[in-house]
Amino acid sequence: MSRALGLHFLGDRYAYALIQSSGDAPVQVIAAGTIEQENLAALHQRLGGELILPWCLAAENDGAMLSHLPPRWPLRAVEPEVLVHPATAAAFWDWEHGRFDENDLYLWLRSGFLLWAKGIPGTGRAGCIPRRGPLQDNLRPILNRVQRSRCNAVVSIDGDAPGGDFLIQALTAAGHAPRELARPTQEMGADPAAAGAALAAIKPEFQAVYVPEKGPRSPHWRTAMGLGSVVALITATAFTIAQQSSLSRWQASLETEPIHEDVEQAIAAPPNELMQLLERRQRFVQALRQLADTPPNTLAEVEILSSPDSVNIRDRVRVK
Repeated sequence: MSRALGLHFLGDRYAYALIQSSGDAPVQVIAAGTIEQENLAALHQRLGGELILPWCLAAENDGAMLSHLPPRWPLRAVEPEVLVHPATAAAFWDWEHGRFDENDLYLWLRSGFLLWAKGIPGTGRAGCIPRRGPLQDNLRPILNRVQRSRCNAVVSIDGDAPGGDFLIQALTAAGHAPRELARPTQEMGADPAAAGAALAAIKPEFQAVYVPEKGPRSPHWRTAMGLGSVVALITATAFTIAQQSSLSRWQASLETEPIHEDVEQAIAAPPNELMQLLERRQRFVQALRQLADTPPNTLAEVEILSSPDSVNIRDRVRVK
């Protein structure tokens, strides 16, 4: 028997779901609800008892993947991979219960976000679009991504989320044959992202969980990650690098001169900071190249973030 606690960050509180897996029996939700962060440690201890209770957090920041655990995080990780995107987690929960096919478009309508997934969760595509303006404007970039195939659509609608009827109508008009998803009462109204995060904690074959980056846990994490940040607008692109280290004498040339493939051979025994800077810039270029798949005239803003102590890249894309 395996148990795990899944959490979904909702901005001012957390949805939680405690699940249990036993042999070939279906995974069950045995506790669910919402809780404040200051009570998480007590909840984890109470639900786990004397057992080591693994946990996983589904979280995003304005639709993009979260790089760090929230400030003053109270739980100690059993495994290093404890973060997952809410869209992937929710889709994983419903996928494991056979509620949609890999060819279906999976949509989860919340009051503040429209989450989606296509393909097998963990290996397919997924995303989260903040609801700003008309719902149709939020839905359009998702449909543009799957417009080559008129697939069925499985829709999950939160009870307090407005626009459910309109979403069904818009999907029908686009030829995607929507079907509203209904979850059984045995799931105790569990948040699907929290339940999916718990399932991810005990399913080693699920590859969409990732390790939080190390760094200062400050509420102003954007400021802490300001080094290496890039904001690309459709009308202008700004690229600024601030490096407070022994690289200052290279800074001007690195910001203005192109990076060549043989730059490592051109500099004898470069310091680690320089190597990190070069790799971070290379990953930035790769991230921009991936934007070529964006449908024409839909890209409004791209933000690419990198911590000064990491070469990893996190990106947030806003579309029209």
